[in-house]
Amino acid sequence: MDTSNHFRDSAKLEMAAFLLIDSRVALTFVELAERTTNPEVRKRRMKVARLAYQKIVDLMPHTPLAPEQRSLLSQRLAALYPHFGKQGESAE
Repeated sequence: MDTSNHFRDSAKLEMAAFLLIDSRVALTFVELAERTTNPEVRKRRMKVARLAYQKIVDLMPHTPLAPEQRSLLSQRLAALYPHFGKQGESAE
């Protein structure tokens, strides 16, 4: 097996895993932001979630994903999107 192909295939699998993990992290930070009463903490947590969301949106079109992975990521992005407007973070 060609070593460069092996590394390329491995990188593709790792990128898909990264996007799935990052989407879960973003959802967790949104949940944590909604629980806090401290506006500064809320803002920081939403910023982390928003950065993760944007990174997923940027990388998803360039990442080979199985249909199940693409569906799960799309569901998670759809769940995240409305929260940014609520917290004063632009979703655009």
